[in-house]
Amino acid sequence: MLDAIWDCLLPGINHPGTMLDDDALAHRLRSLSIPLAPRSAGPQGTVTTTLDASAEDSALPDRMPVTVEPADRGWVIRFGSLFEVDVGHTRWQESVALVRPVR
Repeated sequence: MLDAIWDCLLPGINHPGTMLDDDALAHRLRSLSIPLAPRSAGPQGTVTTTLDASAEDSALPDRMPVTVEPADRGWVIRFGSLFEVDVGHTRWQESVALVRPVR
């Protein structure tokens, strides 16, 4: 993480950009998106699995149950008893996980 800060952010300190730079960045940010999945919602059943969070710096516990179940206009993904996230189908669904908005 510190390498990314060193390589990407520090070179710009004390070197202000121009209005053209700001406009180019704003245009780029407006055009970024993650496309919606093109498939149908599929079966209306609940699926449960366990999370492989064995990585050393994982923020979630390893082998935690993760459940995906149908809900109005999408699904609810439950991460054990820690939190849940609403996921939309054919549209983005706003949710709140650990007091942070998710979209």
